[in-house]
Amino acid sequence: MASSSDPAFTPDEERILDARTAALAAPAEAATVTQGGRLVVHVAGEAFALATRSVRAISRLVRLCPVPYAPAHVAGLMVHDGVVLPVFHLRFVLAVAGTALPELAHVLLVGDGSSACALLVDAAVTFAEAAAADGAEELRPLPPSVAAAARPFLLGVQRDGIPVLDVDALLASPLLVVDVPPPFDLRGDAP
Repeated sequence: MASSSDPAFTPDEERILDARTAALAAPAEAATVTQGGRLVVHVAGEAFALATRSVRAISRLVRLCPVPYAPAHVAGLMVHDGVVLPVFHLRFVLAVAGTALPELAHVLLVGDGSSACALLVDAAVTFAEAAAADGAEELRPLPPSVAAAARPFLLGVQRDGIPVLDVDALLASPLLVVDVPPPFDLRGDAP
């Protein structure tokens, strides 16, 4: 057992903890996404690109309300600008293996109206300008190693090897619908 004169943390550990505390205490501000180009995000350590026109905003995930009995790809619910949005684990939707959730997760706010939702990512890291003036870039076909579950949501692979997400296909997917039946028949007794 350490005595009261022994410090609980080293100076380096104190610095790390102070930085984490400051990051968590900072107000969550949504970044507006500019039109044109691609946003590169990380999901369970894997990079993915998506058209910036598909993303309404990027925000740090501050509070998440779990949804009981929801499937694993449903992270929960969050409030953004007074609107309750479902939050989905993009790593489960894309079948990307991951060991743990990131400490400081971010969400991409996509869709509008009834299709509005948030996609949970590790980080939204870079904006890349579109290669062509119209934002179009010739994509390479997906390699055979891409998981079958992810293929419907990917347009192809950029020249730098980063797969490009099809946000419209994600929004049209039944996976991005929160439909959680009660664990028992509400008309009868619980099992």
